[in-house]
Amino acid sequence: AGMASDGGLDLGAASPTNAKDNYEVIEAVDTATRELREQMGETLRRQKEQHAREKKELLLQKKLAIDERDNEIYHLKMNIKSMDRVIEVEKRRLMKNREVEMKEVQDKYEQKIAAMQAEIDKLKKGFA
Repeated sequence: AGMASDGGLDLGAASPTNAKDNYEVIEAVDTATRELREQMGETLRRQKEQHAREKKELLLQKKLAIDERDNEIYHLKMNIKSMDRVIEVEKRRLMKNREVEMKEVQDKYEQKIAAMQAEIDKLKKGFA
């Protein structure tokens, strides 16, 4: 009772050979399923690691970009402070120059005034 009349395998027959074949098929399916599950688990684990690496890399790039921006801002602020100092120095220099010019003008006119005053005094003395 191992073979059906058509020459194919009689799956209905419960011979020890069929049981052994069935066991081997089940065993092979179990093994293949387990291997597939392990491969999928491994693939998933690698994808997670890759994702974590990419995320870490992105965060690092973002941090570097922020650091670079902050550095740029710092340098611009330092340039502004330098220019503010230049403005103050220039103002003081101009005011000093202005004071000197005003003093020179004042001295020149005071000399003219003194000369005219002396002329007045001389004219008055002439009639004393």
